Amino acid sequence: MLVIPVVVLGGLLLGWFASVIQKTTYYHTVILNLVTGMASAVICGVFFAPVLNRPSIFSGYFSFGTVLISMGGTAAILLIIDLVRRAGSR
Repeated sequence: MLVIPVVVLGGLLLGWFASVIQKTTYYHTVILNLVTGMASAVICGVFFAPVLNRPSIFSGYFSFGTVLISMGGTAAILLIIDLVRRAGSR
């Protein structure tokens, strides 16, 4: 079960990194990025890893491929949310 904490921490780090890239100083936006990063990492690890012939993060098998899939999905979801947010502010 080592995969789940690694994925959650990675999602938190990616959420924080997204806030740094966006130069966000608003507290609610940083929290939103952290929660979105964590949730999307778990969702991608559960649903997309088996599609790509990797074990789910809940299988208890540690795989760097599963972690990379989770982190890649998290980065993509955070990018999409940022683009939607910027398009809405115009």
